[in-house]
Amino acid sequence: MPPLLHVNDIKGIIHSHSNWSDGGYTIEEMAKAAISKGFEYLVISDHSKSAFYANGLQEDRIREQHLYIDQLNQQLAPFKYSKVLKVIFK
Repeated sequence: MPPLLHVNDIKGIIHSHSNWSDGGYTIEEMAKAAISKGFEYLVISDHSKSAFYANGLQEDRIREQHLYIDQLNQQLAPFKYSKVLKVIFK
């Protein structure tokens, strides 16, 4: 059976955590690494406040992060960030 997926088919990463929550790198560092690999996009999926153990983002930090990502989207175009929030419902 021929391979169904090749490395060149991968265009981006859809689940990543930045140092805004429990990740180890800044959003910009992650973008530069993704661009160096030839990726076209990166989805930032940091934790929400419900994940207090992972430095989850409060509402004000979510707004601040999204504004920052909007700026980076302009600076790094055509590379694109998408914004999602990892929420835990109890």
